[in-house]
Amino acid sequence: YAIEVAIDGRKMQVKRVLEDRYETLEVRLPALISVVKQINEPRHPRLKNVMAAKKKPITVWGVADLEVQPNLIGLAGSPTGVVRIFAPERTRRGEILEGETPVVVDKLVEKLRQLEVV
Repeated sequence: YAIEVAIDGRKMQVKRVLEDRYETLEVRLPALISVVKQINEPRHPRLKNVMAAKKKPITVWGVADLEVQPNLIGLAGSPTGVVRIFAPERTRRGEILEGETPVVVDKLVEKLRQLEVV
């Protein structure tokens, strides 16, 4: 994950943390990166601005406003389509190990060995 990002024209410099060092990369834009949560200090809006925003009208643009062919936008213009929407089946189940700590640790290690994790 990136800890620092700097954009210079059509390039971006990204600094990331590895196990034993920092690494700086330079990529051409456009680019997609993942960053640490702490990279940004969020700006919180003032209450006055929130209240003013609630009173402002919302502009809705239609096809005519955009001056584009209707077959190029929306469902008809999308290069992709949704075949189906579903909730995936749960294939894993949780298990709570109870007992004295040394016994639970032994059970956990055995289960991890069975799953070939350790």
